[in-house]
Amino acid sequence: MASNQKNGLSEESRDEIFVRLRDEFLAEARSCLDDIAEELTNSEKPDADAEQTLLAIRRQCHSLKGMGSSFGFPAVTLISHRLEDYLARAHVINPQIVRDMDAYCQCLTDIISHGEDPGPDEVKEIIRGLPAFSLFDVEYIVPLSTEVLMVTPSKTIGAIVGRELAECGYKVTRFANAWEALQFAASTKPDLVITAAVMEVIDGVNLARALAAMDLTADIPVVLLTSLDNSNRALENLPRGVSIVRHGENFSEELAEVLSNFENGGMALAVNA
Repeated sequence: MASNQKNGLSEESRDEIFVRLRDEFLAEARSCLDDIAEELTNSEKPDADAEQTLLAIRRQCHSLKGMGSSFGFPAVTLISHRLEDYLARAHVINPQIVRDMDAYCQCLTDIISHGEDPGPDEVKEIIRGLPAFSLFDVEYIVPLSTEVLMVTPSKTIGAIVGRELAECGYKVTRFANAWEALQFAASTKPDLVITAAVMEVIDGVNLARALAAMDLTADIPVVLLTSLDNSNRALENLPRGVSIVRHGENFSEELAEVLSNFENGGMALAVNA
């Protein structure tokens, strides 16, 4: 009996509890998606408040994001995080935004209805197929399949860099800390990682080192955003091949040059320049 019991619960009991909690998660997830659908329907009313509607939908996304990984559905967490990023930039509700949110919700609904996480390979394709938010007329922006992972605790830097990337047609997912970003990178293998140098716990240099050390992510180009010059000892452990963009009056120009090198397959030309 001792071999199959822990903390007073048998293995069978623990499995039963997990299945019950998992079923409760699926029911709660369906409820969240139903609430989002209702909010979108109500947004079409003449007296609808777009900001309040978006706030309510963000709350539902946050709940889904928090629950997914805990119950064996990391795909739900990743898609919800991406939708949360999308909604963070939206301040109105127009037909394009409704269509985009429907696409996100359909992906989540398919997973919840199936009752199983699709797995890392399929998740990668799902993430790449999700719409990206754009402030620009879609007729003048050519959407790309390029996935960029941006890691910065600064909402200001995130907004500035995000706008630059949106102008290039890139799809962006932002994380405020390196630990969550590392998990996302391993799961989805983005085409490019742009990270701030200064972050709590795991800084940008150590994030770059971690990415370079893993077979899953070793071939992903990395850009480090910093105000440090090349002689600073903090950069001594930066892996070879990481591009540096410095804060300052030439920030946009340097970022544009690195992105141009990336698009042309020659990011190494800008390494530690």
